[in-house]
Amino acid sequence: MKLTTQDLFPTRIWVFELDELLEQHPGWIDQILAMREASPVPAGRSNRQGWNSDKTVFAVPQFEPLQRLAQTAFVHAFKDLALKEPLRFQLEAWVNMLDVGGSNLSHVHPHTLLAGCYYLQACEQSSPIVFRDPRPGVMLTALPGTGVHSESTVSLHPKPGQLVVFPSWLEHRVELHTGPQARISIAMNAIQV
Repeated sequence: MKLTTQDLFPTRIWVFELDELLEQHPGWIDQILAMREASPVPAGRSNRQGWNSDKTVFAVPQFEPLQRLAQTAFVHAFKDLALKEPLRFQLEAWVNMLDVGGSNLSHVHPHTLLAGCYYLQACEQSSPIVFRDPRPGVMLTALPGTGVHSESTVSLHPKPGQLVVFPSWLEHRVELHTGPQARISIAMNAIQV
């Protein structure tokens, strides 16, 4: 008997370590706390027990180093996708802050090219981002288990300085945050221009 297997339709995410930005974090966190104080009503929809800014973070000059490196990271991801033709895009970004006990409901980022999240403040107790298996048929399987044809999720525990880039259609959520301080990230969308 001869056997070959082939795994079909992988879903790729990219994790960039941007350690050169770590020294910027204290100033950025101060800026974010001032933004929250000036506009305390959350602008987002999926955040529970926390705060979201509007999508203008990259209009703040202080965040230019992050915007520049994020742009480079997204360019890398687009090249990795081997697109038929190059595309022009811009990044929109917003703060996602989870207070202790906060979470983000499952969601996708419709009408965008790719999504991403940069982590400013996270610790070992910080809640993970959880990606759900995108194959709709696997939810209906009559073969429960943990193998390749079982419904699954993948949890990624963030650390400061990481930028995670992923398909905007990939459903994701953030588990209940139990860390000792707020979990602070900057979410991003690549928008075609």
